Amino acid sequence: MARIQAGWSPIEFAGEAAVSGQEIEESLERLEQLGLLRPCRRSPSGYRAMDPRRALDRLLHMELAQIDHYRRHVTSTHNAIRMLTEDFSGFDEDRRQAVRVEIIRDPAEVDAFLHDAIALLHGHEYLMYQGATPSVELVDEMLLRDCHALGRGIQVKALHVRHIAEVQHVRDYLIDVRHRGADVRLADWLPLHLMILDDALALIPIDPEGPLAGFLAVFSREVARSYRAIFDFSWLAAVPLDAAQAADETVGVEKLQLTPQELAIARMLATGTTNHAIARHLGVSARTLSRLITTLLERLQVQTRFQAGMKIAQLDLLTTNGIPPAESAAGRRSPGE
Repeated sequence: MARIQAGWSPIEFAGEAAVSGQEIEESLERLEQLGLLRPCRRSPSGYRAMDPRRALDRLLHMELAQIDHYRRHVTSTHNAIRMLTEDFSGFDEDRRQAVRVEIIRDPAEVDAFLHDAIALLHGHEYLMYQGATPSVELVDEMLLRDCHALGRGIQVKALHVRHIAEVQHVRDYLIDVRHRGADVRLADWLPLHLMILDDALALIPIDPEGPLAGFLAVFSREVARSYRAIFDFSWLAAVPLDAAQAADETVGVEKLQLTPQELAIARMLATGTTNHAIARHLGVSARTLSRLITTLLERLQVQTRFQAGMKIAQLDLLTTNGIPPAESAAGRRSPGE
């Protein structure tokens, strides 16, 4: 209407549009902000209507100018941050330590890597073997590496799960390396397969539930010391090979003649470990574990896992070898289990 009627006035617009004078004033203010009306003293209305196309071009130009200003501001801020980053780049270098990790999947490559790594040893070798019973061939390779290290005066500490020591060729191997100077201990449960060399290199499985998937060789003293803490904790909870053999001879009379494998199952059952986790730690199939648990329940003369846990606690099986149930890592369920 302002474009069509040269002599318009806000009062006339209010009457024709049937709106209040306040609404007209607000509309005029908004149109002025958009550049569609310009103040003009010579006009009866006090405004001059502008060409909408020119007004929109002016608005677009203003937006582009604001964008360009913002772009320059961002560029300036980015340059300032970059300069500050360069100034402070050396602050954390002393606290940062590079960690080199090698992935070794092929069994032949694992054997070659261990051969070379042990040849460079000058201090100690700590082994934690958790899993299925090793084959005769693997035991021969382990014995060869241990003999080579022991012959050079390397300190060797070996932790094995108790149930594999019942296998004749494994027991012969453990006795042999012990006579050659290795310190051997047995535990009913171990958290993972682990080897630490000179507190500078740690070998850990890529998949803790599938040792055959290969190993990670982590070259870092800080990481190796962390894994050393795990090893030391497990070492203190284990028993020397000689003491374990003597205990095996008497445990049948004092503890219902449970084998080391059954004793391990009993402890993990009592602390709430799932069947899947027990089978993985013992290196047996789910079907074999089910049969072993059934036999154990029959021998304990109970019908459920809960009753078995109560019976095991009554017989004081959980405190054998100094492993209190509250501190047993095997008894802590993860959220997924």
